Order: sequence, then structure tokens, then C-alpha cells
Amino acid sequence: MSPEQQRIHSLLHKYGRQQCTPEELAELESWYASLGASSPLPFPDEAAELAVKEELWQQIGHARRPARSFRLPVWARVAAIALPLVAGAWLLLKKTPSPAPAAIATASAAQAITTPYGATRQATLPDGTEVWLNAGSSLTYGPGFGESQREVTLTGEAFFDVEKNAEKPFVIHTGKMNIRVLGTAFNVKAYPDDQTHEASLIRGAIEVSPLSRPEKKVVLKPNEKIVLPNLPLKTSPGMLPEESFKALQRDGYALAAVSVNPADQSVAETAWVSNRLAFMNERFEDIALRLERKFEMKIVFTDSLAPALRFTATFENENVRETLEALQYTAPFSFRIDQKTIYITR
Repeated sequence: MSPEQQRIHSLLHKYGRQQCTPEELAELESWYASLGASSPLPFPDEAAELAVKEELWQQIGHARRPARSFRLPVWARVAAIALPLVAGAWLLLKKTPSPAPAAIATASAAQAITTPYGATRQATLPDGTEVWLNAGSSLTYGPGFGESQREVTLTGEAFFDVEKNAEKPFVIHTGKMNIRVLGTAFNVKAYPDDQTHEASLIRGAIEVSPLSRPEKKVVLKPNEKIVLPNLPLKTSPGMLPEESFKALQRDGYALAAVSVNPADQSVAETAWVSNRLAFMNERFEDIALRLERKFEMKIVFTDSLAPALRFTATFENENVRETLEALQYTAPFSFRIDQKTIYITR
């Protein structure tokens, strides 16, 4: 995906969450107005478009429908990208020429497995691989998966228990890295609005290639993770030693041990699979994103101090109010819940 395509992808994501600035709205409107039948779309393939379509549905209010797999015909491609621009979507559809029947057959074989905010989902892929999707995530794969190849594209977070097949390695594509697997269990976190993308290995072995350094092949060992920057970093994102943070800034990626709770030997990076929340010296701003996904709430910081607070905690069955009240014992802040929005101040 080119820098321009990544930019449009990011703006569409922010638009769906109603977080665009006036300048960003103007940029989106300019892009939309320039679309024509031959205009390049901001995605590398139909599978990526499927992921964004479902992601935007989740963000603009349709996310509460049950997670499902679906098939998207080619004639709906541009409409899928323009879904947040609801009022003008039919105009954009009119600009798109009718595709050839062969193209329809190819696109209709693409599959997407999604989860809305407030939910997780377990699924079995055609090759027998088990996947657990965290809230607000999408996994797509194209025709021939399990037969000629085993490649998927992930937006969000997922835990994989990959079926072994040495002749057909399992490959995961995210916005910041490609991961090659033979047979193993691991977690991948690749949300577009998170500061970092991560791959955490639980057992087996995986080979990670950062997109910023495709010639680099990093092989992880069990209980090890690789962290790549997704947004500009000024301070450590948490769960990362200072020396690893320096490596992240210097090399564009960092290796570190997964975070293990000494009380029960559970791994913080995969706690969500058991419906738990685990924070290890994480900034409140990053924790807020996870709370938004888990509880289908929007969190607004009303000052510049609260987002920088750091917390270490584990929660299992607490609701969002109980979670925030428990965090208040660690650092002073106040919050107010107004329907589906939480306002937090120091």
C-alpha cells in the first residue's frame, strides 16, 4: 500500500469514529470529489477492502449486528470504501463501471471474519487453523486459501493456533509486518490507531519481516515478541523495557519478553482470549483504546495530564465503571459517564 493509500485508509478510519479534524474532513472530501472510474483505490486488493468495509460498519453504528462472514461482489467495491460518506455513496457507485463476470467470481470468493466492538469471536479457517479475534478486528483471506496458499490479512488483534503444513506456510499480512508460520500459537496486535503493532509467540516459531525493512527476517522464540512502531513514539508504550524502546527507535523494531503475571503465569498479551484485561505499565491513552473496544464506549480526555498516567492491573469480570474505579486507587483522576461516552480528567 502506497503512503497516499495508507493516508486515505487512516482518514476513513477516523471518519468512521467521528474523529476527523476540519482539515482532515476537507482532505477526505477532496479525495472523494476526485474519484473517477480509473482512480486508484486506497487498498492493495479486494481482501483489504473487505476488511475496511466491515471495520467502518462497526464504527458508524452498524457494529452491533452479529459478527459474520460474508461475500462482496465487485460492483460494491467503491461503495464499500465510501460507506462513511453515506449521503454520496450512490453517486460514487454510478462512477464505477460494470465488471466482467470473471472479476465477480474472483471477488466473491474473498472472505472476511469480523468482530464488532464489545465482542470477541473464535473461528476455524478452512485449513483447520483456530483463530480468536479480539474486539474491532477483521481477518480476510482470498480464493484458494488452504489449497494453493495460506495467506490472511489482519486488521486489529487475533490469536492464532496454526495447523501444521510445511508445504504451505501460513502467512499473515498487517499494516506493518508480514509473519510466516509453519505451525505454532501466537498473538498479533495490529490496530490502525494503536501506537505499536506486535507479534507475541507462545509456542513454536515464527518469522517476522517488518515492511519498513523487508530484507530483515526476525525469528522469534517462545515467550518472545516483536514490537514495531505504528504511530510516532515519544515515550515507551509500556510492557517494553527501556533498552528495547531505544532499539525500537533506532532499528524500527524491538524484541522483548512477553509479560508474564507471576501470580498465575498468565501472559498479558493473550489475556483477552480468556476475556480478561491486563495492563503492564501502560499509558492511560493506550488503555482507553482497549476499553473502547471491549465495552463499546467512547472515551474523551478533557485535559492533557490524564492520558499520560500509567497503570498495571488485571481485570476479569469487571464492567467499565468498576474497571475505572479500581484504577482510581492507583492514580488520581475523575470520570463521568454520559450514555456511551466517558469523560476523564486529572
